[in-house]
Amino acid sequence: MRKLRNITYIFFLCFFAVALSVTALGTDAQVIRSLIENETGRVVAVSRRGDTSLYPANSLEAIISAREKGADAVSVAVSRTEDEYVLCESGSLVNVCDTDFASTEEAFYSELKECRLYDSAGILTDCRVISLRDALDELDGSVYLILDIDWESRDDVYEIVKNADALSYISLRADVTAEKAAQWSAGRIDVISVYKGNIIWNSAGHISKATEAGMTMAEYRTKNYFNVCYGTLVGDSFSADGNARALAACYNSDLCGKRADSPDGWDQLIDDGFTVIETNNIEGLVSYVERTQKARKALEKALEKAEKADFSSFSAASIDNIGNATENARAVISGRASSLDKTEKAYSDLLFSMSDKRMADGKAEAKGELNVTAGKIIAVVFVGTAILTAQIFIEKKRKNKEG
Repeated sequence: MRKLRNITYIFFLCFFAVALSVTALGTDAQVIRSLIENETGRVVAVSRRGDTSLYPANSLEAIISAREKGADAVSVAVSRTEDEYVLCESGSLVNVCDTDFASTEEAFYSELKECRLYDSAGILTDCRVISLRDALDELDGSVYLILDIDWESRDDVYEIVKNADALSYISLRADVTAEKAAQWSAGRIDVISVYKGNIIWNSAGHISKATEAGMTMAEYRTKNYFNVCYGTLVGDSFSADGNARALAACYNSDLCGKRADSPDGWDQLIDDGFTVIETNNIEGLVSYVERTQKARKALEKALEKAEKADFSSFSAASIDNIGNATENARAVISGRASSLDKTEKAYSDLLFSMSDKRMADGKAEAKGELNVTAGKIIAVVFVGTAILTAQIFIEKKRKNKEG
């Protein structure tokens, strides 16, 4: 009897643990949704097609690995077969998996799901093509997904996502304007619209229209390094309170103004107002975000110290420097997101301004500061006059001697 009770007890413990894990998976993507929608002070890291450094693109394994490495969201391609929607690039299946089908459109999922996928190095793996329905069931809300779709398939994909009860942690993305996306969506599901122009008012208006429609993100694509979307006016519209986030596709330099998929490129884009970065380098981007968050916390502590300190004994120049550094620190912290470079610079500038202990009223001054007073001016004039008088006296005496 005691043995039976122990078995029953163990069973309930296991059941409770499983229930907790399911709950955690079910709410994880909800946390990411909140991160995307709200003012969080940090960049959102999107893994392009999952962790392709270890697994084939769009595979279930790649999605899970990217999430485990810290990705906030994963973008995957959705295409249609003869009978199902699958996670796979549309078109040719050559070098995608070991199948006799020429393209996804000609294949049947019942056969395609038995095929093995090639990884980025062209090596055949044990990973398989998976349908959108099965992927949503397997992931169970543990990952926020961006589904890249053909706009014509939007109604079918919407029904699949709706039936999977996954509307709250899915965004559809298509090559469509914000107006068309908003008109079709009508608040039912999040849609990421894509803008590829170079007109300043349209660039700023694109994200405004996405915001008005309640969308979380809007994407900008361009080959032009000097495209207006990297300008101050458009960047300000990205950063305004309540606006949808601006997404930059760093995985392809032709889509983000030739910016690199590295810290240098991310710094530039974030300083231009982009707060969602889609990357092929998810480990690097996650590390970058973590370092930025640490720098941000250090800046917050330094700012708190500066606001409480008494600098009344400092010189006017020093107080001005502290004021400027403090104002800049507040701006960095209050922004939707800031680059690592800007955050670290704000931190170092604030610390330097507070450590530059130059004091007024004739007290000790730091080396290098010139504190000009009336007494110092008189002294300089007196010394200069004395030197000039001495030179005249010596020159006159020399001439008299020669005569």
